[in-house]
Amino acid sequence: MKTKKTDPTDVMQSMQNTPDFSLVMGGPFYRLLHWTHLSDDALMHVRLRVIVLSLIVWLPLLILSGLEGHLFTGSPVSFLMDLEAHTRYLLV
Repeated sequence: MKTKKTDPTDVMQSMQNTPDFSLVMGGPFYRLLHWTHLSDDALMHVRLRVIVLSLIVWLPLLILSGLEGHLFTGSPVSFLMDLEAHTRYLLV
């Protein structure tokens, strides 16, 4: 059985022609970020993404607290004045 020797330049050329591999680019979350212009091809705009995602998850709590009457008053610690809860929520 004869073995065929490969030329090192052929191997280098084939490696240069392969697309970049990424675990995060191309998934549904990446497409959502790209569609909403919260990310570009280099995955930039990190601060904007953090602010928008924090608002998305914090806004329902604000609305529900307002509907129940606990936004400013109505409980020992109102929703907007409870800084400890907001700090814990943002850190988690």
